[in-house]
Amino acid sequence: MAIVKLKYTRSRDAIKAHLRYIVHRPGKALERPTRELFQHTYLSVTKQDAYDLINAAPRGTVFYKMTINFHPHREDTQGMRLRRDS
Repeated sequence: MAIVKLKYTRSRDAIKAHLRYIVHRPGKALERPTRELFQHTYLSVTKQDAYDLINAAPRGTVFYKMTINFHPHREDTQGMRLRRDS
């Protein structure tokens, strides 16, 4: 089971703060990794590219933020979890 939340804002500052959180939020071991961002074309973009898109949006734009939280044990019911080789 997954939890999906969809919220919106008209504030450029609020969506930029959300973007910073996504990119720099602490991991499970409380390290601060930098995560990649992707466009609808699945191409990687920088945080600055995302800021430029936000700044270039016309006045009155509604910015949507979608959050998907997967259950850590129930989502991998077939035991196909990807593992990194150490």
